[in-house]
Amino acid sequence: MRPFFLLCFALPGLLHAQQACSRGACYPPVGDLLVGRTRFLRASSTCGLTKPETYCTQYGEWQMKCCKCDSRQPHNYYSHRVENVASSSGPMRWWQSQNDVNPVSLQLDLDRRFQLQEVMMEFQGPMPAGMLIERSSDFGKTWRVYQYLAADCTSTFPRVRQGRPQSWQDVRCQSLPQRPNARLNGGK
Repeated sequence: MRPFFLLCFALPGLLHAQQACSRGACYPPVGDLLVGRTRFLRASSTCGLTKPETYCTQYGEWQMKCCKCDSRQPHNYYSHRVENVASSSGPMRWWQSQNDVNPVSLQLDLDRRFQLQEVMMEFQGPMPAGMLIERSSDFGKTWRVYQYLAADCTSTFPRVRQGRPQSWQDVRCQSLPQRPNARLNGGK
């Protein structure tokens, strides 16, 4: 069973807007980096791309909820393609990986330099025990871990320092927000 989630990236503005600032720092309006960039988004696994599949997630304490996934047609009601992570797809659309595929990755090519203010992910199913965010500055030739996230950093990433990073180069593990039943109901 694999979690599905929405990614929402915040954008402090376009690079040319920075040039319009005559003195000091310039902070253009925040926006969703996925808008207009879904063609640069890739997933290592998507349910139902070759044939209809059933995916199941835990629902409540002792129940499973199983649903149909048919992603052969992009706008099909049961399609859960990676493009669905864009906020413009609507709240009832999401990306879903195949069952029992591990690890799963999502990759977004920003095609230029950005200063990220925040990265927000909304999980529609069980939260992962751990995950990491990587970045590349050379168009995907090399990747560096930007952030580790886990429900229990000590057991999931035992050799990684914990706590709030002191700079953008300070890679640490931060705890995923814990809510009652978050592992069952998703979360942000």
